Amino acid sequence: MKRSYNYFIIKPDGIRYTEEILEYMENNYQTVKYYIINNYQDITKKLYYKNFEIKGEKFVNDFGSYLYGLTNLFGNQGLLILVADKEKTYEQLAEKVMEDKQKLRKKFSNNNIGIVTNYGEENKNCIKIINKNGEEEKIRILSGLGNYRISDMNIIHCPDANKETVLTELKILFDNKIIEDENLLDANIINKMKEYSTIKCVKDKQKIDYKNELGPDISNYIKSEIVNEFIGR
Repeated sequence: MKRSYNYFIIKPDGIRYTEEILEYMENNYQTVKYYIINNYQDITKKLYYKNFEIKGEKFVNDFGSYLYGLTNLFGNQGLLILVADKEKTYEQLAEKVMEDKQKLRKKFSNNNIGIVTNYGEENKNCIKIINKNGEEEKIRILSGLGNYRISDMNIIHCPDANKETVLTELKILFDNKIIEDENLLDANIINKMKEYSTIKCVKDKQKIDYKNELGPDISNYIKSEIVNEFIGR
């Protein structure tokens, strides 16, 4: 029976929850593969193409500011989690992935923490920081006119819960060479990531014998299954 596929991306701000998130995935999905994302900013902008088209330049600028702040705080690496299931259709798996994203966000996101961005529109909005006595703090912080937005750090991404979007975004991940064996992580590296809640140990994959741990051309086999589904839709 053919498998259905979907994916999550742990964002840079979610890497600190690696152990809990990965163990959740391994307990809730039949097949799980992990791929390093070395340029989170770049691939995320490509995956958000639909939002850019619908919401226009204002959203593009705001989202760019958010990504700039996020990656400066937490780094520019993310983790792709590719999941598969032989018993669920693409639609059923998409619904489960969306439900699990929301569940993980609720568990790990902190509503008291956010990234403040300014996409530069001149208007009457102005944010100023004051202390508990009502006195203004450093003027250089948020003292200018502009349209500001506080963006939650919501740790994990998945596609919208429909087959068309899932297949389109998986193709973007292929075309940008994210789902490739050179980015595929073996059990040894994943265990280190869980233990230390960091993605930095991925440097170990540069070892000469690393490829031998993976087996032959796993990613191209996965891609061929998904591409066949993409063609036949």
